[in-house]
Amino acid sequence: MLLWVAWLIFLLESNGTMAGLQRNGKGCFGGWVLLVVGIGLLLILMSNGMAAVVIGTATYSSGAGVGDQANTASSATTNGTLCRVRKQHQCPSGTYGQAVASAAVTIADHLSGSPDTSYDGTIPVAALDYWNNVCPPGSLCFGDWQQGSLQCVFLVTGAFALAGHPLPFAPNAIQFWADYQGTPGFAEFATAQGALPEIGDIAVMDDSDLGGVGHVAVVINVTPPTATHTGTVTFAQANAPSAFLTTTVAANGSVAIWPGFTVLGYIRTT
Repeated sequence: MLLWVAWLIFLLESNGTMAGLQRNGKGCFGGWVLLVVGIGLLLILMSNGMAAVVIGTATYSSGAGVGDQANTASSATTNGTLCRVRKQHQCPSGTYGQAVASAAVTIADHLSGSPDTSYDGTIPVAALDYWNNVCPPGSLCFGDWQQGSLQCVFLVTGAFALAGHPLPFAPNAIQFWADYQGTPGFAEFATAQGALPEIGDIAVMDDSDLGGVGHVAVVINVTPPTATHTGTVTFAQANAPSAFLTTTVAANGSVAIWPGFTVLGYIRTT
């Protein structure tokens, strides 16, 4: 390999083209011909058993200014439904819902506390900028995304914004279900009708019996149930006991959740 490189450099120097490549392109044509030939020979050598290195890192980029490098998923993906559910998550890429899920993970990875309303200093700046734009100082919702007070709705809106598809509006959590009915670009799937979650869905939960204002989260992982086994669903969330929750989902759509809460269903982009 080194002999071929040395040979190429010698030919370039002997034709006076090595210096020409650095002089605004003057006299470069002959050098480029030799360069192409040399590269072709190198590729032939590499294809015949020379060492090759494949770097398997995946850079996930969603929305302006957001690009978190993720490790290769430790779990195999099946029909795009499985993704990692611990630190350094990576969801399958390539669809709108998957982009939202990956963005939600990017935010949730920086949350802490129980409830998880605090975030560290490396949370994506793009998320903070978005929240500051929609809830600037002096607005009624400014305090809802501040350090130590991050509400569940803001993780959801931040995920959609970072994925490049900001939500058209963001009411209180419990109002998502009513307000998004009939909204263009969105469809609702009720658990009472046996609906199952998909990656990137907004899960809407009702706790009105407890006098609460509901809860919303982003579905980041789904293992579908079968006729004989329950499945699982994983949520990324804020202002909850933990930033990630994995729980069971039955074939009839019912989801095991905290006492007093009910998963009404899923809001899905169309």
